[in-house]
Amino acid sequence: MHRFDFPLKKSIPLFIAGIIIILVLAAFTGTDEIIGALGQTDKRIYALAFLVQVLAIFVWLGKWKILTRAIDLEVGTRRMFPILLSGIL
Repeated sequence: MHRFDFPLKKSIPLFIAGIIIILVLAAFTGTDEIIGALGQTDKRIYALAFLVQVLAIFVWLGKWKILTRAIDLEVGTRRMFPILLSGIL
């Protein structure tokens, strides 16, 4: 299998851009409104939504592992995880 080396330097700008977009949206919406809305939510539903999102990320990671192996690329999970997260943000 071929080894795929993707430098993290390429994913860090995408991660930073995602964080900036989230901060701009939060500033536009108003942090008081966001905190107020989070305070009104049912904590169990919020925790369940978080758990489902984490599980979805791991399923997506498994999908990409299968696809990269199918084309003879060996990409480690620790290497693929930040790349996947930078694409989500």
